[in-house]
Amino acid sequence: MLVTPGVLADYARALAKESGVACTVLAKKELEKGGFGGLLAVGGGSANEPHLIVLEYDGTTGVTTPAHPIALVGKAITFDSGGISINRRTRWMR
Repeated sequence: MLVTPGVLADYARALAKESGVACTVLAKKELEKGGFGGLLAVGGGSANEPHLIVLEYDGTTGVTTPAHPIALVGKAITFDSGGISINRRTRWMR
């Protein structure tokens, strides 16, 4: 299965809907308006537009006693990011 940023965003929306988590997806237009230049620059190297997925859980669904807040931050890369070694020295760096 080919997983593009759009496919991953659709999966996140479906997962959020069935689990009671809020899901916000920022596509290219929203990323431009929000000043996400770095994300847009990296995503510009792909034929697929970048997406930013935010999943939020308020801590109350299925819980009788609220707990302390926990934040998880992650990153998904939907392309092959390998092939370049940043540790490799070139002649001009010696």
